[in-house]
Amino acid sequence: MPTCPYCNKPIELGSTHLVHMESYHSPINARTLCCSKVVYCVPYLSFNVLESDKQKDDWESDD
Repeated sequence: MPTCPYCNKPIELGSTHLVHMESYHSPINARTLCCSKVVYCVPYLSFNVLESDKQKDDWESDD
C-alpha cells in the first residue's frame, strides 16, 4: 500500500474507494482514514509473470 503524502504512514482508504477504482479504473479524490486529508488516487494495472507449461496462449483455438 502506498504511503500517505500528508502523514507519511501507510495510506488508509475506505473499501468503497478501493472498490470504485478497481471497478471503474478511474482516478478519485478520497478522504484518508489515517489523517482525514483528501488525496488524489490513480489506479494502475500490475501483474507478475511466471513460467507456463501450456503450449498455446488463451487466444489460440484448439482446432
